Amino acid sequence: MISYADAGGRILTSHYGYDWFVNSGEFNNTATWDLQFTSDIATVTADVETAAPFGPTLSEWLADIMALSSELPPQIIFTSADHDVDAVTDQLIRWLSATDTQHPTPSAMVPQFNFVTPVGAMRQCGQVIYDGFHANERPHAPRFERHSYPKRVPTTGSSPQEQEFEHSLFELDSCVQ
Repeated sequence: MISYADAGGRILTSHYGYDWFVNSGEFNNTATWDLQFTSDIATVTADVETAAPFGPTLSEWLADIMALSSELPPQIIFTSADHDVDAVTDQLIRWLSATDTQHPTPSAMVPQFNFVTPVGAMRQCGQVIYDGFHANERPHAPRFERHSYPKRVPTTGSSPQEQEFEHSLFELDSCVQ
């Protein structure tokens, strides 16, 4: 995985993709991983990091497609999110930040970030995006109630988190500078 990304590959992963990061060479040091924390958070409100590169563009895009729950500050509500990351290093771009209020002691979490590879190299051409949320419409249904494709696909419009996941796909294809 690291070799693929370092050679210019693009990787988009979500919650259980942390297996490719934790204890995996240079990827392990990209974030403060906290895998014993809250998993499957019912609802979390995430702030769009407008100070990050392309943060204002993300905020504007989410506003245009009406995915924001608040425009000032720009925020998006997720259901079925996971708290796997407490913080990211300075070399990464944190797209979203939030507070896990379901833990006994509310704690900072990073639901989405990306970085370019090779990590720390002068010339970087690969890109990795980590989404700590699920792109689904039916959060927290007991496993026996969850349906497989295509029955579980909603017939209504996309949820905000599905739209943000879509943004990740577009961003993954963008030029890394």
